[in-house]
Amino acid sequence: MAFPFLGLNIFDSLVAPIIMYGSEVWGIYDMPEIDKLHYKFCKYILGVKSSTSNYAVLGELGRFPLPLATLCKQRALCYYLKVVNDPNSLMYTVLNEQYNLLLCLQLNSSSKSMWSNAVIDMFNNLGFSCLFNNVNNNHKDMLTQRIKDQFIQQWYDVIANQPKMDYYRLLKKSFQYEKYLDCITNENKRKHMSRFRLSSHSLEIETGRYSGVVRTERKCKLCNMNVCESEYHFLLCCLAYNCLRCTYKIRSSWPTLSMFVNIMSSHSIHTIHNLSKYIVEAMQIRNNCS
Repeated sequence: MAFPFLGLNIFDSLVAPIIMYGSEVWGIYDMPEIDKLHYKFCKYILGVKSSTSNYAVLGELGRFPLPLATLCKQRALCYYLKVVNDPNSLMYTVLNEQYNLLLCLQLNSSSKSMWSNAVIDMFNNLGFSCLFNNVNNNHKDMLTQRIKDQFIQQWYDVIANQPKMDYYRLLKKSFQYEKYLDCITNENKRKHMSRFRLSSHSLEIETGRYSGVVRTERKCKLCNMNVCESEYHFLLCCLAYNCLRCTYKIRSSWPTLSMFVNIMSSHSIHTIHNLSKYIVEAMQIRNNCS
């Protein structure tokens, strides 16, 4: 897909409404399998492997998961607000009956599947238990923002604890759509950039993981530096790509980790284009030497 934002907009307009049909009711239950299509599409947009971290993919695109963490919970919340603000509706009567039944059952295991119980759990998890019986439309924006904030915090925690995301968490400081996805119009170059950023490449630091090779032994085979072939080594250190670094002005006379982070997180269009060209051509050199 030449333009990721266009593909995502098409997905949100044509596919998401079908997936989330009726999610005001079922979206607050634990149904992680519904997310699978969304993850698969996001990985297709980025051109990364299916084994790539779901959370890294969402972070790169600034996307919230479809049914559970945000959108469906928001829809369930809006539906709940609609029900409680219409005392004359049938759903208001049903909700009250369920709530009274919950009190009688004292929230035991037989009541877990009740929608009203799931709504109560959602309010509890958001830290707004006190609002369940007093919520109104004025609380909508606050509750919606809390849903998003909770997922973003969860995203930071997951990225921080995934070993293969060691470099990614250094350069990815915020949960947002990355600028390079729009700057690089060449699909091949953009996908190479995404693969490199998300550790969805063929460098030894990644492929060694599949065969259980100790990280320190996943060494670069193109130079005699006897070090791990990491993203940092590939970009700034490996002697096999010195000419390319000169061509694309990727300075490496005294490489440092902060230099790696600055280059990889740059918002300069010129730097982004040079970086994408370097990654594509360096990977070609590597593949030809393999």
